[in-house]
Amino acid sequence: PLRPPPASIMVELARRRPLRLMLLLAAAAAPAAAWRAAPSMSSGLDRRGVLAKVAAGAAAATGIMGLSTAPAYAGDIADLSRLKKGLDGLNYLLENWVKETTLCNPECNRSPDNVRFYLGRRSTEHPLYKIENLMNGKPLLNRVDPDAVEDFVAAVEAWNTAVSQADQMAYTSMFGEYNPGGGKDEVEKYLELSRKEVISGRDALVTIIKLADL
Repeated sequence: PLRPPPASIMVELARRRPLRLMLLLAAAAAPAAAWRAAPSMSSGLDRRGVLAKVAAGAAAATGIMGLSTAPAYAGDIADLSRLKKGLDGLNYLLENWVKETTLCNPECNRSPDNVRFYLGRRSTEHPLYKIENLMNGKPLLNRVDPDAVEDFVAAVEAWNTAVSQADQMAYTSMFGEYNPGGGKDEVEKYLELSRKEVISGRDALVTIIKLADL
């Protein structure tokens, strides 16, 4: 099933594409039935009626999901350059994977925790730290074509999923050598799983940047 879009996106859709938001919310609750009913909804409601239903739907979804339209600032959500800076970092990490995930002091061992740094999970100064607040913020959304909002929401969800998985796999890899039955093979196994998720996250970030025309 589809998830309702973040509250900030629902608010903006209500202003710019009210019918689109109503259908999106309906699809999140019951996809097949909602889309089968779409023609009758679009033909049977005037603009004022649509806006009223959208306002009620957005308020209900916001309450049910525990969302708030008040931004949770972590980094500057207006600094859209953070996206490209973060992308440059991820590209560098992937192009120099072995080097960036190996620490020699003087013996060389894999250092999966460095992956978490490039994902913005280790430093509040990193451009990707709490980047989801920027992705759900109005400054970025205002740059997205209304007809591409669904693709934008999907890309943001893909980013969140990939980063969460990459972070989890990197963290698991850190202790792969010490867990029962573990060893260096386990470290490599989970580090490779993390790399694949970083690729997925990087690709989602490319899509987000493209849809925002940055």
